[in-house]
Amino acid sequence: MSELLQGGKVHVDRHLTNVALNYRPSGFIAAEIAPIVPVMKRSDSYINYTQADMFRREDAQRADGDEAKIIKFGASSDFYNVKDYALKFRMTLEDELNRDPEYRMLTEENRTRFLVDKHMLDWETRVASLALNTANVGSTVTVASAWTDATNAVPVTNIMTVRQNLFLGTGYVPNRMLFGWRAWNNFIQANQVRNSVMNPNVSGGGNFPMPDAVARYFSMDRVIVAAAVRNTADEAQTQTLSDIWADNVLIYYVPPVPSVEFPSWMYSFRWNAPGLPNMNVERHPYDTRRKVYEVEVGYYQDEKITNAAFCHWLRAVNSSQ
Repeated sequence: MSELLQGGKVHVDRHLTNVALNYRPSGFIAAEIAPIVPVMKRSDSYINYTQADMFRREDAQRADGDEAKIIKFGASSDFYNVKDYALKFRMTLEDELNRDPEYRMLTEENRTRFLVDKHMLDWETRVASLALNTANVGSTVTVASAWTDATNAVPVTNIMTVRQNLFLGTGYVPNRMLFGWRAWNNFIQANQVRNSVMNPNVSGGGNFPMPDAVARYFSMDRVIVAAAVRNTADEAQTQTLSDIWADNVLIYYVPPVPSVEFPSWMYSFRWNAPGLPNMNVERHPYDTRRKVYEVEVGYYQDEKITNAAFCHWLRAVNSSQ
C-alpha cells in the first residue's frame, strides 16, 4: 500500500492546496464583483454609516470663547451568516494500485481543479443571481438602440450617462465595469466605440479595443469581460449551456482594498478562523472497510449586497427598448 493511504488523520495537503489556491478557472469573476472580506465569526453584524451625514458640510466656525460645535452621524447595522460549502472526490485502493505511480499526483491535481471549478461555478452563479436583480442595484437602464446595430448603437453614450448618474447619486466615481460576453462582443464592434476609443480619425475603421483600453477611456480601474457558462440541464440529460452574465453591463464601485470599513456594492464575507477550510485541500483518513480515501475542498462564505446604490445596470443591451 502506498504511503499516501497509510495516514490515519485528516490533514491539509499543502501541494494540492497550492493547486486549489493558484488555479483560477477561465471566465469566473465573482471575486471582482463581491471582493472577499475575511471575518472571524460565523455570523455577525456590520455597520452601514449614513452617507448623508458623512457628506454634509458643517459650519465649523467658532466664536471666541464658545465651545466647538457638536456634530453626529447616523449608522445602521446589517448581518452576514456564512454558509458551509464543501465538495470532495473519492479514490479507491483498486484505482490507486492499478495506476502508474507517475500519474497519481497528476490525477489528484486534476480532480482538485475539478472541485475548484465546481466551487467557482457555484459562487459565480450565486453572485450573478444577486447582481442581476433590480432590487439590488441603484438603477436599471435599457438602451434605445440595440448594440447589435453597429452603425446606430451608442454604447459610449449609454455608459457615460449611467456613469454620471451613479456619481451624482452616490458621490462615488464608479471604478469598475463588467460586460457579459455577448454585450462585449457587440460593444467592440459598434462604430461609436471604435471611433472614440481606438481611432477617431477613421469612421468605423479603428481596431477592436481591449478591456484595458476601454478602462482607460472611461477612467476606470478595471473593465471585466465575464464569459462563464454553465450547464442548466440535470444530470444524465443532454447538455444545455447558458452564459451566466448574458448581454448585461454592470457599472459599479468597489474599494481598492476590501474592508467592512469601506463602502462597496457587494462583499463576500469569508469565515477565516484558524483551522477552518479556506479553499484548502483536506485528505481524509483511509477507510479500511471500503478501501477508499477522500480529498475535500471547502470554504465558509456569505455574499451580501452592502450598498445597492453603488451599481447601475445596463440591462439586455442587445435588445432595443
